[in-house]
Amino acid sequence: MDMSRYMDLFVSETREHLVGMSECIVTLEKNSADRDSVDSLFRFAHSIKGMAASMGYENIAELAHAMEDLMDGVRKADYVFCSPLADLLLEGVDRITVMVRDVESGGNWFGEILERSLSLESYLMDEKRAPLFVSGEM
Repeated sequence: MDMSRYMDLFVSETREHLVGMSECIVTLEKNSADRDSVDSLFRFAHSIKGMAASMGYENIAELAHAMEDLMDGVRKADYVFCSPLADLLLEGVDRITVMVRDVESGGNWFGEILERSLSLESYLMDEKRAPLFVSGEM
């Protein structure tokens, strides 16, 4: 099946989700207990992941999945929403924005997606970022 005919819809919807993500992040920086924003941010990342995977944009799907995992941890109270997490998510939004722009122009962006600063595992294991943790356990 030729998925290229859905590319415009993918670009448009992904951009809407990215705007929503940015707005939720700003809201959560002011009030980290805003459960609606936590849930919305998770859903935006989840939607981008699913759309990108169905279109074959695996790099976008992989990054959105990492962001979804971060927010799932916040939803489950494994760690709290804090400024370093907000910065990490905003960086993810910026990277997906660049990738979507490339998709729109006919490219297929294959740059380094999950460098150390965007890797969920390394971020959570980095002891210098302990404020993410609610407790000393994971």
